[in-house]
Amino acid sequence: MLVIADTLAFVLSAPPQGIPLPGRRLECERLTALMSDIAAGSGGALVFHGDAGIGKSALVRFGVAEAIV
Repeated sequence: MLVIADTLAFVLSAPPQGIPLPGRRLECERLTALMSDIAAGSGGALVFHGDAGIGKSALVRFGVAEAIV
């Protein structure tokens, strides 16, 4: 549980700049659709994977911002 709390604190500590993320239109649309589905009562999951520095944390921050709005 501590790892999740630390990760969430990191994600919330630096809000994304320039939403939607440059070059990540499709990923941002998928995240926005998932947040809409969740708000409507459906569930879902996404897996973020890839090499360091490709923007996984920025996409998570975008998703958190979408969930808060």
